[in-house]
Amino acid sequence: MATPPRPPHSEPCYVRVKVQPNARKERILKAGDRYEINVKERAQAGQATKRTRELLAEVFGCRPKDLTLVAGATSQTKTFLLGNIHHHEDKH
Repeated sequence: MATPPRPPHSEPCYVRVKVQPNARKERILKAGDRYEINVKERAQAGQATKRTRELLAEVFGCRPKDLTLVAGATSQTKTFLLGNIHHHEDKH
């Protein structure tokens, strides 16, 4: 799966997502100011949202728990808050 360009995340930012659950193939696409994400999981019991969070974490290089769902829990259109990201550099 090709990784779309990711915005810098030194400051908390909102990430808008349109999710397509129950897809044959997972896909992440940057479309304007939002991401379009296809997940194999069904839209039941938060399964599709959980997988969406995991895929976004891979894109942004963070942990899934660093992404907080702030809108769209039961909708295909979701907004996540990306925050608490700290870059650590090795000090020698």
